[in-house]
Amino acid sequence: MTASSRYFAILKDNRIVKLSSNKFQKLYKYNGATSYPEFTNKKIKIASYLIELQDRKPTRIINEWYSYLEFDDNGKLDKKKHNEQLIAILNRAVSPIKVKKTGTNIIDASGYFNNEKIERLYEWYPSAHLKNKLHEQIFN
Repeated sequence: MTASSRYFAILKDNRIVKLSSNKFQKLYKYNGATSYPEFTNKKIKIASYLIELQDRKPTRIINEWYSYLEFDDNGKLDKKKHNEQLIAILNRAVSPIKVKKTGTNIIDASGYFNNEKIERLYEWYPSAHLKNKLHEQIFN
């Protein structure tokens, strides 16, 4: 068994565009030559999948993520906005989401509000129909 990644952009009209894994991973490394001019100054829905392969054919989805990525005026990943996104997601990982009492009259709900912010600004969830179309792209 081996694993592989698949990436898709979902455009405003719900068209699905398969993204090259190699190019997409370079984008995350802020490779200077890597850009998507068609995404210039846009916030794009991205569907990311980790899939299991057998004999180079997809057999199952191991994990899936749905996020937004923002692009700058050169069609590159907006570093500032991407870093804000990563910090918020890391804070969610290390901060409890539950509301905590602080020993005073103040309740620390920062974990809860950080989670709300992440869900509002950085994550999206596909409809059942769109999810089926994405899965068809992977398995067909």
